[in-house]
Amino acid sequence: MKKNLLLLFIVFSFSGFSQENSENGENREFKAIVINAQTDDAMESVHVVNLNQVVGTITNKKGEWS
Repeated sequence: MKKNLLLLFIVFSFSGFSQENSENGENREFKAIVINAQTDDAMESVHVVNLNQVVGTITNKKGEWS
C-alpha cells in the first residue's frame, strides 16, 4: 500500500512540471500559410488552434497566419 501511494505521489508531482511553458518562460510565435493540397490555392478564414496553450487565430485572404 505504501509503495502504491509513493508511486502515485511521484506520478502526480511530475505532471505539474509538464504544464510549464518553454525553459525561458517565453512563448514562441509561428508563421505559416494554409494551402489546399488539391488546388494549391491559399485558404482564407481557416481556424488554427494550439490546444496546448488554448490559443488560436484565423488565416487572412492570403492564407497566412501567425
